[in-house]
Amino acid sequence: MNIGFIGLGKMGSRIVKSLSASYNVTATDVNNKQRRKHQKVCNIVPSTTALCASLTPPRVVWLMVPSEHVDEILSELIDNLQKGDIIIDAGNSHYKESIARSSVLDEEGIQYLDIGTSGGTISHKLCMMVGGSKSAYRKIVPLLKTLCGDGYQYVGDTGSGHYVKMVHNAIEYGCMQSLAEGFHMLHESKQFELNTTKIAQLWKEGSILQGTLLNTVHNSLRKDGDLQKSTSKVQDTGEGRWAVHAAIEEGISIPSLTLALMNRFDSQDVSEFRNRLLSAMRHEFGGHKK
Repeated sequence: MNIGFIGLGKMGSRIVKSLSASYNVTATDVNNKQRRKHQKVCNIVPSTTALCASLTPPRVVWLMVPSEHVDEILSELIDNLQKGDIIIDAGNSHYKESIARSSVLDEEGIQYLDIGTSGGTISHKLCMMVGGSKSAYRKIVPLLKTLCGDGYQYVGDTGSGHYVKMVHNAIEYGCMQSLAEGFHMLHESKQFELNTTKIAQLWKEGSILQGTLLNTVHNSLRKDGDLQKSTSKVQDTGEGRWAVHAAIEEGISIPSLTLALMNRFDSQDVSEFRNRLLSAMRHEFGGHKK
């Protein structure tokens, strides 16, 4: 199987290293530093055009790039690929954009798979949710086995892979929010002096809460018990808000996941205008100090 890979960031780098152990991989990235870094891992070329030219049809071209760059790369690939080739978008694209992209590629006879990817950089194996052409899916199953073990699945038609990943990330927001609030309660307790690091360690051993996210809590607290080195500003990747928008469109209630997203927005409000306004209002009606 001829595999081309575009995007050598954290996740892309991990996938390329795993695939290169069993397959002949040709890769590229817009960042020259990343290309140099991977020269001993796989065959590196300077551009998407060179990548397509180096592969013998039928080709599999795997994209692991930010969603805002996918269309630009696809326009380059269309001119250099042919009928029967497969394009995989395994980044965090919006599922509606994946559906639209598939329609354009289908006119050229190019098969498109949208894959939701989970596992970050810490899981031993990745988890992949595949949407799109079943025939294309069957052709890449060996790649999925290499990367995921048993953690892959064909979930449905085009767009479904990124839809399922969108919901997955919204759930992740909610789980992280619950853990953060629970440990905040332990940390701030006025009744007891609690060691949150030791409690996290305890809960890792047989508790119903044990799992990857709790492990990250324990590792973070073990390194910095009061989290003084961490920022209070929590970014969102966009998938949480996509999930909330999709739920509104479909009339589905997801209050906990929506609140988790709102809390991330709250953390990003570095101006603290609302807090200043609250102080001003209290001063106006009660003479309280601003």
